[in-house]
Amino acid sequence: NVFAPLFENTPSEDFINYAVNSFEEVFKTADYYFETDETMRSSGYFASRLVTVITLYLLKYSGLFSAEQLFAKTDEVLDLDKKEEIIAEFCSNFACALKAKLQEVSANLNLVVESSLSGAYLLPSTLTVALPREKDGCLDVIYLWAGDSRGYIWSENGLMQITEDHEEHETMTNLITLSKPFKIEGAYLEGIAKPCILFNASDGCYKCPIFASPFDLEYIFIDAINQSADFNGVSEILKQTFKVIGTHDDSNTMALYAFGWESYEDLKQSVKNRLAFISENIIAKLPGILEIDYAHELSV
Repeated sequence: NVFAPLFENTPSEDFINYAVNSFEEVFKTADYYFETDETMRSSGYFASRLVTVITLYLLKYSGLFSAEQLFAKTDEVLDLDKKEEIIAEFCSNFACALKAKLQEVSANLNLVVESSLSGAYLLPSTLTVALPREKDGCLDVIYLWAGDSRGYIWSENGLMQITEDHEEHETMTNLITLSKPFKIEGAYLEGIAKPCILFNASDGCYKCPIFASPFDLEYIFIDAINQSADFNGVSEILKQTFKVIGTHDDSNTMALYAFGWESYEDLKQSVKNRLAFISENIIAKLPGILEIDYAHELSV
């Protein structure tokens, strides 16, 4: 019943299971949820999962926000400003639909949220979405985002940030919440050369307290690829890595998709090339930059 507003047009049992399993921790601790701070979850915990599920529903199953239709509309015009207007209208409608569904589902959940006296937002979350269209030799990508979760593109040239943080002087200027109006921003990139990886990350990944240089996130990310036999291995390495070095505030979330490599081994070769470049041009010139005892750093 909680997710009824999202299941009415959903043909996929996998999606239903994903939505329910997003709250597996809460179900496991239901009998003693309110006993300690360790078992209780913040409004942001619920918001991040609700926003993810609702976003997937709107993009995949609602019939109103299909990526194919959006690309088709942008293809009808040649002027870049017109394309941006089309995407801006899509983002505005998407934000309204997301907020409406968030209100409906949160009402069904009957959530107990932080007091307004604390200044906390009601169901706050950030969001980054990459909508790719693959073509011969390249990609077109439309990005949707709110807050300081980031969209990146990785190639042998390095990790390039695409989205711009909605943050000023370490204060969020825009995020998804039911406390006040918010916006979804959009950007359109054409002709991104393959091979490449679309790589999205929440703020807990790139704001990791032990990161001392701009390429630390990239290095950990591609080194995990180099150590693994497949993406399942990458996921496990990154999960264990951020258990040690992360901020432990439920914000270490990554998503990636690779385009243009014939096999995982081909991808690893690109990664090896980039690691060799980093070693020769950065690490060799700044000895010890990566020799960090993470556990010691966190305990000092």
